[in-house]
Amino acid sequence: MQCLTLAGSLALAAAAQAKPVSWEDIAKDHLSTENVLQYGMGTNAQRWSPLAQVNEDNVFKLTPAWSFSFGDEKQRGQES
Repeated sequence: MQCLTLAGSLALAAAAQAKPVSWEDIAKDHLSTENVLQYGMGTNAQRWSPLAQVNEDNVFKLTPAWSFSFGDEKQRGQES
């Protein structure tokens, strides 16, 4: 019981430390990749990152990290 009380107290303390999101934060969301507030990195829904680790010179080095098969051809369409 004490563990449950402690876990609940820690969860409440963590939630109390969360900073509320302002309209200014939302308007400037696209300027920072550290704390993404909404899908698409801002109100423009740009769907790309300004990071420069992958570029035209090294994109060919990308390989899949993992994959998953849903089965044979009879099960096509399940991936969506």
